[in-house]
Amino acid sequence: MTANTRTARAGDQSYLKRLNRSAILELVRQEPGLSRAELATRTHVTKVTVGTVVQDLIDGGWLTEGTLQQGALGRPGRTLHLNDDGHVILGADVGVQGLRVVATTLTG
Repeated sequence: MTANTRTARAGDQSYLKRLNRSAILELVRQEPGLSRAELATRTHVTKVTVGTVVQDLIDGGWLTEGTLQQGALGRPGRTLHLNDDGHVILGADVGVQGLRVVATTLTG
């Protein structure tokens, strides 16, 4: 295996991780309260991968876990939500006649 092949594979894996992370965050943003199992079904990503990504997002302050879901077969899953206390989004518009700044939580 050449150095270029190793770099391409590492780059592809990093890219896939970013895609999975983005897909999971977007689904939780659109539909708060989904479980890991529901995310795996919706994203067509393995439960192990979803579990790893979700745990990284929780550790990074992007997601929080809620209550246990009841009524489903098997072990109940925990609901997932964007963490409004973890991150803030800032924006700025610098113009000739002034400056506009906005700050918001992940849920707006």
